[in-house]
Amino acid sequence: MRITWAGTGSALTPGVYQTQAVITAASGKNLLIDCGSDARHSLKEHAGIGADDIDAVYISHLHGDHVHGLEWLGFCRYPWGGVQRLPKPKIYGVDRLLVKLWAEVLRGTLESIEGSVNTFADYFDLRPIATNESFVWEGLLFEPVQTVHVMNGRALTDSFGLFVTEFVDGQPNNRTFFTTDTQFCPSQINAFYNKADLIFHDCDTSKFPSGVHAHYNQLVTLPAPVKAKTSLIHYIPGMLPLEQAVADGFISFVVPGTIVDTLRCSNHEA
Repeated sequence: MRITWAGTGSALTPGVYQTQAVITAASGKNLLIDCGSDARHSLKEHAGIGADDIDAVYISHLHGDHVHGLEWLGFCRYPWGGVQRLPKPKIYGVDRLLVKLWAEVLRGTLESIEGSVNTFADYFDLRPIATNESFVWEGLLFEPVQTVHVMNGRALTDSFGLFVTEFVDGQPNNRTFFTTDTQFCPSQINAFYNKADLIFHDCDTSKFPSGVHAHYNQLVTLPAPVKAKTSLIHYIPGMLPLEQAVADGFISFVVPGTIVDTLRCSNHEA
């Protein structure tokens, strides 16, 4: 598979767009990992695609930099005049997360169309995933992995990374772990660090750590074999210790426009 990074930044900082990754399967179809409010701009500028080019979306959690672009995608692909130009985009996510996504985020803007009252399914082909279940898209195996991102009082807010396995001749060939947003919790996700061939890790680079993202100063303490297969995303631009990251054993910080061919395990600029 090919991974194109349309954006690589944190939620509120300009310059590198919010973190948006496009997985392109061998079939040429595209799955978007999260769809934040910057998506319509970052996808065009750095991935060369628009709403019509998206077959599917995986949603990790409900923060705006991960879901607010779904309004744009939903309206662009809606069958205006009763004409369904293209199939509805598939939307994958843990079942309870998708329920909240409609009820608490999207319903206020997508429910009302002149002359009708719409539902989530009027815009998207819903593909809810049960806890500890997986899904297959275009021959790739996707496994949601719960991470520790934000505590809502005494409860853990739902947030799920993604472990992707691709196959050659029926055998696992490459495993890629997208942490999405997570605190530094190596004991909880160490098994996925070890199984992965490539890791794209949430990395806070701020002077004053937020506490809800893994900070660079924490990530640098990971074992050398883990860092050697890890690239860093979801950072604050202008505060990147780029040369230091390589010296500290990471692959790199990812910049918008980076393309990763996972079968070759090589990075290059788009």
